[in-house]
Amino acid sequence: MVKIKSYPLPTRNNIPDKEIFAYGQELLNIEDQQQNYLRKISREVIGIKNQYLSIEQQMLNSFEFVNPILSNIKTTSVRFATIIREASNLFEIISRDLYTKLFVKSTGIIDIQNFLSPDTFINLREGILSSPALQDEFNNSNILQPFKLLETWDKNSEIKPNNIPKW
Repeated sequence: MVKIKSYPLPTRNNIPDKEIFAYGQELLNIEDQQQNYLRKISREVIGIKNQYLSIEQQMLNSFEFVNPILSNIKTTSVRFATIIREASNLFEIISRDLYTKLFVKSTGIIDIQNFLSPDTFINLREGILSSPALQDEFNNSNILQPFKLLETWDKNSEIKPNNIPKW
């Protein structure tokens, strides 16, 4: 199978953005609010939320053994590797779903560049992680901004290796 190019972006589906995601959109009328609510309680979204909450619980459990402080940043464990793998898997699931909803389906392989290209519409680069356990310790670091490297991408060219997060 051939890799699908990440740039130029593929042809958009005819699905309005407000049916795919709510980020950055005003939900001014009751129909938009209803649609957003139905999306939030859909089986698909509930599955993603449950998976996310499971990963978050595993992270909290790991804090019993290793404090989330800068001096422990190089600490490694099999448990951390499992958490990272599961989080990466969830990112891929969400990205594939978003990508197929945004763009006309074509056969081929999609990769991290394709997964990051929807930043054009949803501004992943603005995402900041928040957790009471991490608030003070990591405030002045890029650790809480997983997509910070996308800030140097102009959204009108191919995503370069230096724009791909290193996590």
